[in-house]
Amino acid sequence: MIIVRKPRVDGTSGTSGTSGTSGSSGFSGDKYSTISYQSELIPTSHPTIITFNDIESGLAWIPGQYAVIAYDDDNKFTGEIITYSGTSLSVESLSNTGSGTYAEWYINIGAIAGFSGTSCSSGSSGTSGSSGTSGEDGTSGSSGISGIDG
Repeated sequence: MIIVRKPRVDGTSGTSGTSGTSGSSGFSGDKYSTISYQSELIPTSHPTIITFNDIESGLAWIPGQYAVIAYDDDNKFTGEIITYSGTSLSVESLSNTGSGTYAEWYINIGAIAGFSGTSCSSGSSGTSGSSGTSGEDGTSGSSGISGIDG
């Protein structure tokens, strides 16, 4: 019996499936940046508490964070967030650059405090040094004058 193999023939490709639905949008990138158009004086003595009552709501501010509040690079101040609620942000000033009153403030997160380092114990005290040698005796003073005989 002879087996004859037929050549292989590929079938046609099927049709592509339909596309899936789009995913939901991601979170906004910056949850701190906001602008206030409230007229304020750059604090030059610290601490001074300033409350901005016209900022964006829904931001990520929490007490203890640091903020940079700037009119421009030459006129700004840094501060610690005291409270944030709704459209109100209270900041306690820590330092300033420049001075003046402005009605356009760019507010964003500032430096983040790092972790405290570990404390080490003090070393032991050293031993006391040896006492010095005594100095030489001085010479005797001259004798006084004898009194008059009676």
